[in-house]
Amino acid sequence: MRFIRSVFQKKRKDGTETLEERVARVVTEEVEFVDYDPIWPIRFEEEKKHLLDCLPAELTRRNSKPPED
Repeated sequence: MRFIRSVFQKKRKDGTETLEERVARVVTEEVEFVDYDPIWPIRFEEEKKHLLDCLPAELTRRNSKPPED
């Protein structure tokens, strides 16, 4: 575990966040609870389509087989 932790704690040369920095940022962000909005399913589908269009198929394809009868 010590090895993994030290790998994630290293600063990146490209300026992106390390895992530790990302977790620290996320756990300190404020969260607001709001009432359900019926537009959310539509926005989800739009975002899903966008991500599927942007990402390589090998990252997004399903690995499970359909159930056999």
